[in-house]
Amino acid sequence: DGDRERFRSVVLGSAGYGAVGTNGIVSRAANGGKFDRVRSGVETTLNGVTFAEGQYVVVGDSGTILTSTAGVTWAIETVPTGVSLQDVVFIDGRYIVVGYAGTILTSTDTRVCTPRPSGTLTALRGVTAGEGRFVVVGVFGLILPSPDVDTFTSVQSTTGTALARVRY
Repeated sequence: DGDRERFRSVVLGSAGYGAVGTNGIVSRAANGGKFDRVRSGVETTLNGVTFAEGQYVVVGDSGTILTSTAGVTWAIETVPTGVSLQDVVFIDGRYIVVGYAGTILTSTDTRVCTPRPSGTLTALRGVTAGEGRFVVVGVFGLILPSPDVDTFTSVQSTTGTALARVRY
């Protein structure tokens, strides 16, 4: 059914599970119970969610970033891009957001986002880090490793298909 809302990402935070998806859907479930829908304040597709530093952070289409401490009331943050944001993680004291048109943003608080050069205009779909390295993935099998989120080197995988998510 094309009109149904669909979840795109789920995370466990201090207030329970948070799930986001199409049509601005945000649902939460305290203590693993039933998911209840809450108002996000947007109608755009929400693609990724993380929990860190006492807050849920959601990213979505049209440059959307939402924040909430309990997953009930959401603040819309100002972002220096209007592209679809696909994934968000919190690593080494900062949030890293990736999206279409090679977008990489970093922020210590989600209120001030700094664009980082990715060296590509390819849609970036996932981000992670571990053991002192950052990795961003995207469409056409693109892999962008980085030692510092400031310098990226493009590595083409043998698949050539979209890489949607990556986790350490």
